[in-house]
Amino acid sequence: MKPTMLSDESITRIDVFYSVAKLNDSALTLSDLSLLLGPEATPAELEQAFESYPVLNSKYQLKSGFVFEKGSDMQVSAELAKKTLALRNTALASALVRRLRQRSCTVIAVSGSTSYNSVKLSDDLDLFCVTRDDSAWIFLTKALLLLRASRLASARFSSATISCVMDSRFAEEDFGREQDALFARDALNAMAIHGAGEYTQLLRRAGWIAKFFPRLYTERVGPPRVELPRRRQSVLTRIFNQFLFLTVGRYVKVRSLLENRRFARSGAWGRSFVAMLGPDHCIFESLRYKQMRKMYGRMDVPAERQSGRVHQAAAVS
Repeated sequence: MKPTMLSDESITRIDVFYSVAKLNDSALTLSDLSLLLGPEATPAELEQAFESYPVLNSKYQLKSGFVFEKGSDMQVSAELAKKTLALRNTALASALVRRLRQRSCTVIAVSGSTSYNSVKLSDDLDLFCVTRDDSAWIFLTKALLLLRASRLASARFSSATISCVMDSRFAEEDFGREQDALFARDALNAMAIHGAGEYTQLLRRAGWIAKFFPRLYTERVGPPRVELPRRRQSVLTRIFNQFLFLTVGRYVKVRSLLENRRFARSGAWGRSFVAMLGPDHCIFESLRYKQMRKMYGRMDVPAERQSGRVHQAAAVS
């Protein structure tokens, strides 16, 4: 078999991906790594590299396509159970979309641990939503009421939460502005349950993502599409949206403060979060997410510019 060659940057990226997965109590798969590292290694070639590179072999072990740290007590069965929970959450999200979908909403996507197929029983079902311009708080207010009613009707909706809402103008600016590798990976992992075409258009605006994950980005965006003209909201709609931002937004701030106090008392530091609010967005970012951003900061050399010393695996017959 032809020796597999990985650069120093690729080895660093493997360590980063594993560290982030470990922080979230989940595991990497060889197929995930193949997509994240680009065309330089197939899953089979990566398996060879993990067996042949001392720098990898001394730290990691492979089990049924999963990458585990040596000495780790993580089990394949537990990872498969998390994937089963993720599938259940995706089906739950589809049921919620039928209730949440409104004319003002263009995209509803599953994010968080569900989008990574690694759900623990304590995890929330995170939803990422994009609305028409000047409608973020109109949609969010209705969605919060609908979620409350859904939870009262059935306990299976108790884990559902809206972790991010932004209107189309804010989303286009956010995706179009070059950001970090964590934003890039989350954007590529999000699963659009409603408005898949619109979400793909957002990804096309984020061409900078290809610098970090060229193969995965190309597979997600596909061929270009013609964009539809935008409809401007009426003055009354924009005023109503601003009113809800000032009133419901205050409620969200108070509720966030109380939730953070509850997390602090229970010792669940990773679930504490910051609420970032504006007339065109409402985004919750956890302390664990901030820690992951620091980890991804080690990937300071995007994939397309990798040129450092290259590791070569011994040939395997």
